[in-house]
Amino acid sequence: MPPFLMMLAAGSALAQQTYPTSSLPVCVAAGDLNGDGLCDAITADWYGLAMSVFKGTGNGLLVPYQSLQAFGQTPSCIKLADLNADGNLDIALATWDGTITLYKNDGTASFTTFPMLNPGSSVNEIQVADMNLDGLPDIVSAHNFINKIAVFMATGGGNFGSAIFNGATPAVVTLAVGEMNHDGLPDLVVGGFNGNSLTVLLGDGAGGFPGGTTFYTNNIAPHVVEIDDMNLDGVSDVLLTSGNSYEAQIWKGNGGGNLAYLNQVLTNNYPGRAAAADLNRDGIPDIAMTSGSPGMLYKFYGTGNANFAAPVTINLPGNSPSDCRLADLGHNGVLDCVLIDPYQDLLIVQLDNSITPAGTAYYGTGTPGCKGWVGINANQIPYVGNANFAFSFSNVPRNTLGLGLAGNVIDFGGTDYFGVGILIHFDAINSTDVQMFDIYTDNGGAGFAPVPIPNNNALLGATYYACGIFLEDTAWGGACSTSYLNLDSSRGLKLFIQ
Repeated sequence: MPPFLMMLAAGSALAQQTYPTSSLPVCVAAGDLNGDGLCDAITADWYGLAMSVFKGTGNGLLVPYQSLQAFGQTPSCIKLADLNADGNLDIALATWDGTITLYKNDGTASFTTFPMLNPGSSVNEIQVADMNLDGLPDIVSAHNFINKIAVFMATGGGNFGSAIFNGATPAVVTLAVGEMNHDGLPDLVVGGFNGNSLTVLLGDGAGGFPGGTTFYTNNIAPHVVEIDDMNLDGVSDVLLTSGNSYEAQIWKGNGGGNLAYLNQVLTNNYPGRAAAADLNRDGIPDIAMTSGSPGMLYKFYGTGNANFAAPVTINLPGNSPSDCRLADLGHNGVLDCVLIDPYQDLLIVQLDNSITPAGTAYYGTGTPGCKGWVGINANQIPYVGNANFAFSFSNVPRNTLGLGLAGNVIDFGGTDYFGVGILIHFDAINSTDVQMFDIYTDNGGAGFAPVPIPNNNALLGATYYACGIFLEDTAWGGACSTSYLNLDSSRGLKLFIQ
């Protein structure tokens, strides 16, 4: 075995924090709500008819910040997105009462309401994405009582047109937006709970979905669906969380809008929401998933081709954890899990305090995006001849290609060398050795960049300073960067080659 340490031992260095919410939180979201570069959290609470806002401190901890009234509506789903293109994360709150309330953020986590959307039927779930490629984030909603989805096309300034209804599957309870057939247009995957089915609806680029293909899930009732490339073949797949069995399933896409069952992971009870991302800095998608009685968080680390090792399990307070969302609250370049327990009235943060490999140290802030600072870390010790060395990034825009940069002179405070409104944390003028590399990001907000270190003893003792640059994609809920080109940049990472 080569002389390096894999700094993510199963279950190591994990810390858990709990925070009381208003009564019966049913959904949670994470993002930078007040523009300070730190990731915050917000829950929507059923009996409290309120939203609880928690302010990030930058070290993985949260502090209660404020409670917002939900205007007498019973929440079902909450999303954060820049709905009016002012660079601030706004709130879209769906309700069982058949409304979608929009809250405008002034950049300090103070909110006023936009005009309310009225689809006219209970809303199970919403997604925010640019469905007609006009640069404005639209809203898509699922309605199980009428077996339809609705699309609200943005008209600018946080305003939306009337609902465009499309047929879906029986008792559609969940939906995800992605690109399923390589035509560059947003598509939908919807889960039908009573129909035990997944339906792929191919978008026409105008908010419509002419026809769809349904795939039956062997009596598994979809509770949550997500779209991601689970086997790294360049084609979108579907992660399905079951609502009537102790499992999540992976359905493989073929790039033409078809799906086929590929694999499953098992829990000890009915699961909550599963989320997919690279959790252990190896470039392979992993799965984080909760289950109840007792409350557990499962981490299934991928081994390649959508296969997974036996899970790492973490005890959670209470018996009914749900709605796991991934974000880097500790700003250490790895993703944490933000979740809720409705019946304990708790927001739970499960931090992954993985140790930074020897020979590395992060510094600076970069230029933050929608979830705050973009974290950077490394997967292994940077030693001469380490062919497996790679950088990892967190809180990055999803499903995009970033640019990595490294030089041999530090710029601790950061400078906008390129004049595009982002801080770069190495000295781009005085560095005598500048390296560039590609960064690949996944649907869960993790980035990975393989950068093999040559077997050249002349590198022994050398020091490099690395960072990453990413483009915020308006197709997935707007851009939150202060850069006029919608760019983010990561913190810096110092490497001492051993």
